[in-house]
Amino acid sequence: MFFGTLGPGREIRLFGARPLDASLVPGEMVPDALLQALKALSDPTRLRILHYLTREPLTPAELARRLRLRAPTVTHHLQALRLAGLVQLKLGLLLTDDGKDSRRYATRSEEVKEVFDSLRAFLEKGDN
Repeated sequence: MFFGTLGPGREIRLFGARPLDASLVPGEMVPDALLQALKALSDPTRLRILHYLTREPLTPAELARRLRLRAPTVTHHLQALRLAGLVQLKLGLLLTDDGKDSRRYATRSEEVKEVFDSLRAFLEKGDN
């Protein structure tokens, strides 16, 4: 916030005014996509989910059994990974043994690689 006087009986009050490319914290601005991906990867359950999905596409129920978690909890973590662009819902539904649709998730390998490349570039970026 900024409070100032423009003259007798005239004041100015500014708040929330900053350029979009200016950071609130001094120093290098962290790219939004990198920040979102790192937040998603900071959770151990999400790392384990990514570990399993790297090997094969799985349903939330299959992941829940492997992780010994409730399916809604797994779905919550999958949503965070999807928003970060690290996993995707596989196109084409497969039918389970009982005839129900099963949505399978898989790792987006190229996007995961891009996160690591982006992190490396950010860390190695010289100060200007």
